[in-house]
Amino acid sequence: MSLDALSTELDDEIVRRLAKSELEALSRTTKYYRALSEPYLYKNPEFATNEARRIILLFQTIVRRQELAKYIRSFTVTPDQGLNAHSTFTQADDTEMWQNVTIVKEVIAKITQRRDLKLTLRWFGLVFGGEPLFDGALAIILCLALNLEHLDLAASRDDMLSITLVALNYTWRSDDNNANTSAIPFRKLRNLSIEAKGDHQVPHLPWLSILRTKSKDRGKINPQLFCFPYLDDGLGTRLSTLDIRGVNFDPYWLESTLSRPQFAGLKQLMISRQDSGTSEVPDLDFDLESQGWFEYDFERMSEAICNCLPGLEVLEWSRHARHPRYHHLHSFGSLKDLDKLWSMELLIEGNDAYHLNEPRVDLPASLTDFHISNLIPGHWAMGHILEVARDLGLRRLELSICMENVWSGVMETRELGLHKRNYFTNAVSGLSVAGSEMRVWRQEGLFAEKLLFAPGFTEPWPQWKDVDMECWCEADHVAYYDERLRQLIGV
Repeated sequence: MSLDALSTELDDEIVRRLAKSELEALSRTTKYYRALSEPYLYKNPEFATNEARRIILLFQTIVRRQELAKYIRSFTVTPDQGLNAHSTFTQADDTEMWQNVTIVKEVIAKITQRRDLKLTLRWFGLVFGGEPLFDGALAIILCLALNLEHLDLAASRDDMLSITLVALNYTWRSDDNNANTSAIPFRKLRNLSIEAKGDHQVPHLPWLSILRTKSKDRGKINPQLFCFPYLDDGLGTRLSTLDIRGVNFDPYWLESTLSRPQFAGLKQLMISRQDSGTSEVPDLDFDLESQGWFEYDFERMSEAICNCLPGLEVLEWSRHARHPRYHHLHSFGSLKDLDKLWSMELLIEGNDAYHLNEPRVDLPASLTDFHISNLIPGHWAMGHILEVARDLGLRRLELSICMENVWSGVMETRELGLHKRNYFTNAVSGLSVAGSEMRVWRQEGLFAEKLLFAPGFTEPWPQWKDVDMECWCEADHVAYYDERLRQLIGV
């Protein structure tokens, strides 16, 4: 190795450890250091949806120097923080954008190969107008980033990323003189995460490994969540993880969708119809009945999962909307045939205790980690919990306890009584001796999830001390002040 090559290698090792601000400063020094810093400077761009100006500035750089797009491996757009996306734009920014009209037109024509005039015209218009301001520019950046492997998109507070989603859902083809598939947009994408609004469609690309989607519209059903732009190309599927959060769907649609060959290789399936961590009281009048949830036989769903996803290793079915006073969903059937399943989270519905009566009959012997959510203090299933852990020889058992009540839009928190606290403390200790780890959580709802019991740990009473006392139920107020009084008088 020559001394020059050794020097460059050492410089590269130094550059890769610099912070982004340091990389930006270094790139403005000499041509040599610019060439070293740019692959790291453009590798993982991340923006909030209120940072339209920053995205536009990146766009202007990329269209002028398109070779920089090859360095992008990951691109993230996070939710905004409530700031005005328009406030940072200047007259100079607008002038520079309009100076790039010709090159933008050429770039869009190059991407679309002039085969779709309607798309070309719409796209061009959205680069220079429309909401959100950066949608058209973002779509161009992503299509030029041919080495993109990870894409995480959040919905803008202004609007959907409409043209960006169109680009993702588009069936891109090589031109007649170029059979190189690496020149096709999104062909190297492996991990796709989309948070959107309304009836958005998420593309199932045959080369994806991980597909995640999350909706902001809890009250609106999405009739067709997935699209398949390369359905008939014989490309097979690599999808191993499917994660759906907060999307309202018809259970019959999901059953049918899971039976499609594009999902046959799934190893992880996580489905939650309610978004966690919401800052609003849940809507108890949410109309699930019209969507067929209460009459749907979930034995059909478990049968579809067992028959169509034979290699499934992780299953999560949690946080599904229900009216706590009137309606409960039907139970799953047996999951015994999922002989590769090692981790599962299921919720308890009403008087139904999923597979807790005869765990060896209904649950696979391969199961090592079992998380039961939606448990209500005093539920009869509590008596079966330890038996399940012992019968299956679980490595880890986790319970999420519902400790929030919502009646007529009013939130109340409830403490676990002394008897239940002692029960969980002893259960954790007993299973620990038997070689199983048990953890008990306060289930996330309006308030954050919180660990209550674990080996060597018990959350001191009151377990809701991290929440304003105005949210406590009356019984807990009385118990708290009684305890304070006993402490004061030394009883």
